[in-house]
Amino acid sequence: MFRSEKEAAVFENELNRAYKVMSSDQRVGVWHISVYMVILSRWCENGYANPVQITRREVMQLAHISSFATYHKFINQLQEFEYIRYSPSYNPSLGSQVFLCKI
Repeated sequence: MFRSEKEAAVFENELNRAYKVMSSDQRVGVWHISVYMVILSRWCENGYANPVQITRREVMQLAHISSFATYHKFINQLQEFEYIRYSPSYNPSLGSQVFLCKI
């Protein structure tokens, strides 16, 4: 997954910071964290750059979410809580854009 030790260290730092902030936010539950971790992983694979391309199917599979309603609820809440900015494409082959916000 990581091309270098430096890349692994950057990801670990971002992961730790996100978890620390999210675990102290009373609005956030395990499903929010699960969805966010999938997006964070894609951000890493994207060279730590916004935006990240995601598909609903991919996020649902990796976050172990089986309901479309649940997926949309947590994506929308992560945006409402200002952890992400979500720009849906409505095209399954294109994917949606997600911007990670500074936390």
